[in-house]
Amino acid sequence: MIYACAYCPVDKQEAYRKRGYRDSKDVKPAERDRLFAALLEDPDVGFRSRIVSAEEISNANYSHTENRNLNEVSYDAATGLNRDVLATGINLAELYVDALGNCATYRATLQRLFPGICTIVVESKADVNYPIVSVASIVAKTLRDGITKNLPFKECYITINRNYGNGYPSTPAVKDWLMRNLDPVFGLLSAVQFNWGPVKKALADPKNGVKRVTWEHTMGTPEHKNKMQTKTKSIFETPVVTR
Repeated sequence: MIYACAYCPVDKQEAYRKRGYRDSKDVKPAERDRLFAALLEDPDVGFRSRIVSAEEISNANYSHTENRNLNEVSYDAATGLNRDVLATGINLAELYVDALGNCATYRATLQRLFPGICTIVVESKADVNYPIVSVASIVAKTLRDGITKNLPFKECYITINRNYGNGYPSTPAVKDWLMRNLDPVFGLLSAVQFNWGPVKKALADPKNGVKRVTWEHTMGTPEHKNKMQTKTKSIFETPVVTR
């Protein structure tokens, strides 16, 4: 996932609406590329982005120490972008945020975190209603498309077919790609978000041949528990010799 923010002088916002900046979902790829390229040459606008990888989202969701859902990851990304902009010395007078969950609660949180910002608006369809959010939407979507097309896989030791289309889990191309890259022992590649509905369904379906793993320390019999405790004790009591 890509999160982006954009900033410009308050009196320049409407100019971006006239130049064609709107919700990125309503803009064709070639036009998005053109609009993004124009931003790179525009002295009145700045933007920042935050890439949240599928692996990071999976780790946050399944962490034993700090289980965070996608909304919380999104909040952290958005507030982090605001902090980054403020840290550069930019004077943010107004803040417009596309809705993430409960708008009123989110707005109250932002007001507490950024008391120096006079106007804070959090609402659904902000990328439609506010030109500067439309600019950020174009940035995020353009970067996402580029990264998805050239997705870096950690698994460099195998040949990976890249016919996964736009990368959205609900599309047939992605569903087909998931099944073709499903390993019965290791599951799926690190670029896959493991808490996606289609992914969890694929891993749980016996017809896909996924192996069930029983971890020794989770088995309930006293014999197994004692055996595991003995193993752990022997590991920690093994002397370490240094020279």
